[in-house]
Amino acid sequence: MKRLMLITFSFIMLLSTGSFSQATSPDSSQLAALLTLQIQLNNSLAVHWSDELGTPDMVVFGKPRMFDTDPVHSGSMFLATLKALLGQADGTDSWVQKRIAQFEGVTYIRFQQEYEAVPVDGGEYVVTVLPGGKVLSVSGNFYKSINIDAHPLITAVQAKSAALASVAFGYSLKDSLRSSTLTVVRRDGAFHLAWILQMPEAASLVSWTYLVDAKTGTILDQYRCLLGVDGSANAFIHSPCIDYSSSSVTLHDLAGDSQLEGTYVYVNTSGTRAYNEQENFTYQTTDAHFDEAQAYYFMENAHSYWASLISQQVSVYVHTAPYGGGDCAGGWSGSSILLGDGCGDPAREDKVCYHEYSHFAASSLGVNFSSSQNNEQGGISEGMADFFAADYTGRTQINDCAWPAQMRDITNPDFTTYAGYTTWKNQHNGTVDRYVAGGYWSYCLWQLRGALSSTAAYLTRNSISSLTTSSTFSIARQKIIEQDRSLCSGADVQKIANLFYQRGIDYDSLGNVGISGPDCLQLKQNGTWSASVGGGSTSFSYQWYYEDAYSGGWIGLGTSQTQSRSMGGHSFDMRCDITDNGLGLTKSSTYHVEYGCEPKIAPPVLEKTPQPIEYALEEAYPNPFNPSTTLRFALPEAGYVSVYVYDVVGRAVTTLVSGNYATGRYSINWDASSVSSGTYYARLIVSDELGGVRYSKVVKLLLLK
Repeated sequence: MKRLMLITFSFIMLLSTGSFSQATSPDSSQLAALLTLQIQLNNSLAVHWSDELGTPDMVVFGKPRMFDTDPVHSGSMFLATLKALLGQADGTDSWVQKRIAQFEGVTYIRFQQEYEAVPVDGGEYVVTVLPGGKVLSVSGNFYKSINIDAHPLITAVQAKSAALASVAFGYSLKDSLRSSTLTVVRRDGAFHLAWILQMPEAASLVSWTYLVDAKTGTILDQYRCLLGVDGSANAFIHSPCIDYSSSSVTLHDLAGDSQLEGTYVYVNTSGTRAYNEQENFTYQTTDAHFDEAQAYYFMENAHSYWASLISQQVSVYVHTAPYGGGDCAGGWSGSSILLGDGCGDPAREDKVCYHEYSHFAASSLGVNFSSSQNNEQGGISEGMADFFAADYTGRTQINDCAWPAQMRDITNPDFTTYAGYTTWKNQHNGTVDRYVAGGYWSYCLWQLRGALSSTAAYLTRNSISSLTTSSTFSIARQKIIEQDRSLCSGADVQKIANLFYQRGIDYDSLGNVGISGPDCLQLKQNGTWSASVGGGSTSFSYQWYYEDAYSGGWIGLGTSQTQSRSMGGHSFDMRCDITDNGLGLTKSSTYHVEYGCEPKIAPPVLEKTPQPIEYALEEAYPNPFNPSTTLRFALPEAGYVSVYVYDVVGRAVTTLVSGNYATGRYSINWDASSVSSGTYYARLIVSDELGGVRYSKVVKLLLLK
């Protein structure tokens, strides 16, 4: 069951995932640390909590923040700021930098959690840093509240003996260790100091993993697994059309069975499979097995591009023409990729392999577009695959080496607007070839990449699982926007919407335009209204008007996003015309304000305390609060009292007090059950009989649900 906690300073989102049998929640100190962190950074943070661990499994900046120009140092500094948020204990919990990877200017820094200098199994964070040292996010797991003795009572050799004594029936292990690591592991909700042993089978290269309690010698877990060894091969780094000279490359995560099978890639062929007991698949380009090693290398690279989303193994068949595609083609079907031998040899062009892997990835994420759909769905499928291949390689021509006669350049499609798509469709009996439609969609995504850099591919990849086989260009666009709102706090929503609008894919114009503020005022009481817009580009103009029974029409007021006006002797309407300066579109909203209505609020309570000698508005108590809090104010003399509540952008939320009050100390309760968590401001205004302001003060309120 999902639960939602929302805390906002500028904008903080806390979400938790599905429940677990060993659920753990963030404690009060972690929640307080989150509020402090938000204030310190003066920025929006989206925090996704793990129900299982009670710590964040993702923290995302709405607007990337630079801690240092050096990306590695910047990422390390950001992780250090999360200490209190994680519940990290002094002297025992620490992070060790394990690996740095860079792709397209983005730096990924992997940190390993350690407890008293012992690594914690599964405890790691990856910090994503954009060019210039701007931190985008951190994701992973942190295990808090570890409290064990980190000194083993048995050695790795003694642990091996315990493992050999518990071998599963029908298996035999060698009396040797491939590796041994002292680690903190979590099993059945408890932490253990354990030896993680890698032990080879006697008759194969398959490995067994044993977790042995380093205090008692008890077997905590055991399982048979792929070895994950490295091999070598001779391969083209890109494609022979760029550089025909091949190079020695490393093949990672091989199963150790002397064939081209690994954790994420399995390569087969219509003939005899490549085999080498030393995992050395170095073949000349004229050897039939060369394409197998080449395909493994490219597909392994493709998996690294999709690693955050795809954990399934793909089967790759070389020297195998796809059904209906001919020997020149590459093809995909379910969890299999087929690569023919003809033309320029699809297995040897990186972009063809990455294109087909993208189809496999979409299928693994639950979206199985038909390969014969000559419509928007087919265009999305082929266009995304072309885009991802181009994004990974930085080269926009697909098939330029493997099948030049069918080359596609995503920067030069047959049309660049949806109107062009419609025209093409009308001219071709109501259909658009999927590659032609895909050229248009990949062009749109490439334009988005130009506007958002690497974030474009990040959002597009993450949007795939929310697509269906009937999704249109419009739906696919909306899913990318939703990912920006979810993963990046909506930092680029307007930019994304505007770019697709320029390409003719429907636009929600200015979306929902509205006015918020008081809907009733007493005589001479001031009110402030705020205009809001739910779409559009990035620049807006505002024009306010009012109209009453005696004005003879709309009377112009101000041009800011907010507008104030005092109540005369009769009701009136407020109107705001909002113009999107980038699109030249204007939308209006009106709002009725009633004269003399009684505020639908409980009156403040006069407290039995000494008469005040000065005006005051005390801090709310409790604060933070949920769902209600109390405000107290003091009046040394009678006056007209107004207490308003505003949100962080100045929009009026409610009126707590509106009326004449005598000298005294008063308390008023605000029940915030109907509004979302976040920061609000309460403002007290005391006016004289002529409407002049005697006293005004603002206090901050923090609603934490």
